[in-house]
Amino acid sequence: MQDSLFKTLKPEEVPEFQAYAHDNWTPNTAPELIWHPEVRKAWRTMDVIANAVANVYEVCAPKIKAMPSNVDADIAVETVADAFTTHADPEECDLWFCLPHKVRNRIVHQIVGGYY
Repeated sequence: MQDSLFKTLKPEEVPEFQAYAHDNWTPNTAPELIWHPEVRKAWRTMDVIANAVANVYEVCAPKIKAMPSNVDADIAVETVADAFTTHADPEECDLWFCLPHKVRNRIVHQIVGGYY
């Protein structure tokens, strides 16, 4: 479906479409072509970040796996996030910091949840 078929959003409407993508994002799932281009763009951004976080996870995985099993999962998430900002490509870091905090946490929880 061509993007020109969709409504042109006013700047104040964009966050609502991004929020839809943030709330409904599922890793490794392609965005639907019938979704508004802003939703698809936000979805793809989260996919890029998730892939980058997964790659960086390999750097800190031994540290996380060495943590006691009763450690709060948020500590593992912080460990991945810190490693990401240290080891990721600068462009990926720019995308990372453009995402709301709750979305960044959700992405990292998806990655850590699969490994931790």
